[in-house]
Amino acid sequence: MRRLALHAPTEMAVPAIVAGELAFGAYDSTRVAENLRLVSDFLAPYAIVPFDSQVGYHYGRIWADLKRRGAPIGANDLLIAATAVASDLVLVTNNTGEFGRVVGLRLEDWEAGT
Repeated sequence: MRRLALHAPTEMAVPAIVAGELAFGAYDSTRVAENLRLVSDFLAPYAIVPFDSQVGYHYGRIWADLKRRGAPIGANDLLIAATAVASDLVLVTNNTGEFGRVVGLRLEDWEAGT
C-alpha cells in the first residue's frame, strides 16, 4: 500500500472486472454490507475502465496467441490484461508469472520493487 500512496488516484485506473472481483469478495463474505462499503470507498477515487469493443478485440487476440503457444491464463486475468493493453496502461500485479505470458503487456510488481 505504500507504493499506492505515492500516486494520485488520477494516475491510476481499475478495470471493471477487478471491481467485479472485489464485489464478489464482498458478496461472498459474512459481512456483505460492511465489505461492500469498503469496496465502494476503495474504488471511489479511481476511474473504472469499462469492457468495450477495443478491449474485446485485444481479448480475442491475446487469447488466440496464448492458446497457440499453449500458455493459457485465467479468464479474469485475460480480461484484465486485455483492458490494460487496450488502454495502454501499466498493470500493477504480483502475479507476473501469469501476466508475463501476455505479449505487449507492461507490468510492474510493486511488492518486488519493479
